[in-house]
Amino acid sequence: MFYVYVLYSRIENEFYLGYTADLKRRIAEHTNGENKSTKKAQDWMLSYYEAYLTEQAARRREGNLKRSGKAYHSLKERIRESIDN
Repeated sequence: MFYVYVLYSRIENEFYLGYTADLKRRIAEHTNGENKSTKKAQDWMLSYYEAYLTEQAARRREGNLKRSGKAYHSLKERIRESIDN
């Protein structure tokens, strides 16, 4: 399985979008400061994920979310509502 995931940091009040084949390992890397893009905060929490059978499908979805500001903005708003409640 391959995963597209969204992490959220309360410290930075930021989201991070990525994809991986090993979700647990990847989240640990983010929270341990092992990723350059997320190193500034170590309170990253998994707030959303989607599972795909192929890496190609996961990469395509990640790319679509990153390129389509409207789709990613809408997803972040849904996540934010869930976090705030």
